[in-house]
Amino acid sequence: EPSSEPSSEPSSEPSSEPSFVPTCVNQNEPVDVCFAVDQSGSICGGGPCTNCGSCRDIEGGLCCQNYQDAITFSEAVVSGVNNITDMNGSYGFVRFATSATEITGLTSAMIVTEFLTNTSFSGGQTNTEQAIRFCTNVLDEGTAAKRILVLLTDGNPNVCSSDTIGSVMGCPCNGCVNPSTTAANNAAAAARNKNYTVLPVGVGTSISDSNLNNWGNGTFLTVDDFDELDSILDDLIDEVVCGENNLVSV
Repeated sequence: EPSSEPSSEPSSEPSSEPSFVPTCVNQNEPVDVCFAVDQSGSICGGGPCTNCGSCRDIEGGLCCQNYQDAITFSEAVVSGVNNITDMNGSYGFVRFATSATEITGLTSAMIVTEFLTNTSFSGGQTNTEQAIRFCTNVLDEGTAAKRILVLLTDGNPNVCSSDTIGSVMGCPCNGCVNPSTTAANNAAAAARNKNYTVLPVGVGTSISDSNLNNWGNGTFLTVDDFDELDSILDDLIDEVVCGENNLVSV
């Protein structure tokens, strides 16, 4: 015998797609974001990879898969923030190793993504202090009430810059961990004193949670490796768009 008639249609509509990040009170407000992306030699393995010489395996100068993952993650943050704020964001980009370089000041999502994609890997040491100060200068150009500094790094500071903090901190220094860390802490405090939010993202086991905590004033994100950055994408976008204690129930 033929089977019985199928059961009636479900009584309720399927649930909607999950939101990309939780809804918050101020998600459509303008936001200025500066990305400080680490290009120190450890990103691509150190040794002969320090300047991406003999081990380049990514076309376009991105050197290695780790740095490619860092750039892809940064681009995804830009895209997510831009979508959720209804294209109400401006974005800057600073790269850093032994020294920092401002690649672009605040600009559109499309333009900063082009710079992220096309900026080659440098290699070198880790001048976190200068990276934070350069991104702070970029954010000084902005007009948004929300100004965010995203610091993506895999290591502790080991070089700092005399021209930005003077002789008080014992700079210039090269490979001197404590003055470099203190200089980075002071740079992050200076950014926060301007009401800028510092959001550190630490990759791997070499970066100190204590440093990340100091720079982010208690707020930071970590992953074990570069290929795990996607796992914190929503959390970072949430922090950029909504900020601490701005979430509302939906």
